[in-house]
Amino acid sequence: MSTFPFREEDLAIQAEAFAQSITPAKARWLYCFEKATFLKPLGNGEKLRVPHKRTLPICERILGIRKGRAWFRMHQIRHMGFDEAFAWAETRPIYQGTPFFGVGPMQAWHVGHIYFARVQSHPHVLKIGFSRRVADRLAEIESKCKTSVYVSPHGLKVGTLADEHWWHKNWNDFRISGEWFFDPHMSERTLPDFLADTHVSEAA
Repeated sequence: MSTFPFREEDLAIQAEAFAQSITPAKARWLYCFEKATFLKPLGNGEKLRVPHKRTLPICERILGIRKGRAWFRMHQIRHMGFDEAFAWAETRPIYQGTPFFGVGPMQAWHVGHIYFARVQSHPHVLKIGFSRRVADRLAEIESKCKTSVYVSPHGLKVGTLADEHWWHKNWNDFRISGEWFFDPHMSERTLPDFLADTHVSEAA
């Protein structure tokens, strides 16, 4: 059975505080810009900030804007800098009644927790996921994979689905399958039975 050293009341307070912190338009755009873009190495040793195409639609939902509008605005931030882009936007006409960097209402369902669930028998193997009901989600994982998992006191971070994608992108070199990864700080690379199976892609 999973080890989950957290109280649901504390998690709810964390989620509410996080949601309030990114409710203002400027804070939400900064958060989404950091999560929906990444630095791509160029041949000359330099790096170019480009969109993470899987994360952009998620950030558009978090921002509460129409589909396809995020990257053009993030493009302005990328080229002008954050404060300069917002100052420039104040001089622009209103677009269909919405400010250039306007946002919609913050939705409670956007915010939950990123969990780093380790396999009890193979602690170097972990699942990185997002949920608003982490304890229930861990029970589902255990039921499907027929193994015990646990979340350490430092294995839970408040955030959104965009954070999950950010971790998946940055840990891609250590991916086993889907949301399962090797811990890059541990050298062991053996696999539990449910991941060693030929149907790895079906792992929860």
